[in-house]
Amino acid sequence: MANQQKRIKALIDKNIRDILQFELKNEVGLLTVTSVEVSDDYSYVKVFVSFFTNPNDNFKKLCRAKGFVKSSLAKKISLRRSPEIQFILDDGFFKEQRIEKILKKEEQELKDIKKEN
Repeated sequence: MANQQKRIKALIDKNIRDILQFELKNEVGLLTVTSVEVSDDYSYVKVFVSFFTNPNDNFKKLCRAKGFVKSSLAKKISLRRSPEIQFILDDGFFKEQRIEKILKKEEQELKDIKKEN
């Protein structure tokens, strides 16, 4: 039973990634699916995405295409009910850049203080 659950979750994961990468790529810009979480009863799917350009605009476009993704997923897999899909913007890349910028600024300030002493 556990193997079947893993297989179905992996199948949902793969198909959502394929739909977003190959079927929607021109409409929502260049994106990366960072993670896909599927509930135990397969009724909910959380898709964490990251965009390379215009994350807010492209995320809005992706949310508008949610119905297309859901229907395309339903055609590819045979479940009793097609899962509800929730897209979540994964802005970890931008947070990392901001933290690195702050750390470089602090490092420069420390160097300046050492020069003064």
